[in-house]
Amino acid sequence: MFEVFKKKAVKKDNDLAERIFEYRTYQPYVKSCPDKDVKRICMECKDIQDSLNKVIEYCEKPNTPKARYLYAITYAWSRVIYNERAIYYLEKYLSNELYLKYASNQNAKIQHLSEMYGYLIDCYVKDLKYDKALSTCDYYLENINISEISIYYKKADIFRRKNKLDIAINNFELAKKYTNNETDLEFIDRKIKDLKNKIEKKYVFKPKLKERKRIRIDSDDIFDLDI
Repeated sequence: MFEVFKKKAVKKDNDLAERIFEYRTYQPYVKSCPDKDVKRICMECKDIQDSLNKVIEYCEKPNTPKARYLYAITYAWSRVIYNERAIYYLEKYLSNELYLKYASNQNAKIQHLSEMYGYLIDCYVKDLKYDKALSTCDYYLENINISEISIYYKKADIFRRKNKLDIAINNFELAKKYTNNETDLEFIDRKIKDLKNKIEKKYVFKPKLKERKRIRIDSDDIFDLDI
């Protein structure tokens, strides 16, 4: 008779998983969430990472564009300990059919790819995989959108980290060709000025090399990544 009191197994539901991701746990707003299922689940979470974990818990296996997207975006938003999983699922998503909701027309597709490739580049940088990050930047610019200035910004920052400040400046100069927005141009000029000052001061970027904990792709085992 006590069987009825056992906790029911979690039912996989991509629609619910997506709603959890879109809402997440921004207190106190979760208390007034009109979606009762999302509200119930998010109220059990102590922080945003808990709610992101719930997205994966409720998501089906990443065998469809929607599910692959949910895995990729969730781990991209997660703490750095999940970085290995973020890279794996971002690569998996970007090498397969895109989720139509975010790629329904050409403009939407380009914007979506800019976001997702941006996350992948950032994840590579977190693990000091600078060459992979640069090749991903180049792939995006050569095959998707040569005028995406955020990718030039990312390239410039990677070259700064590689202590190739002249090349970093060149990438900011390239970005100028693709914008006439005053805010963008002011930002670029500030960055170029800062890089020139770094050159004068013989600035050298030195990453903090230490063991960084990661969670494996296919288990909850934690390992130390020495970078």
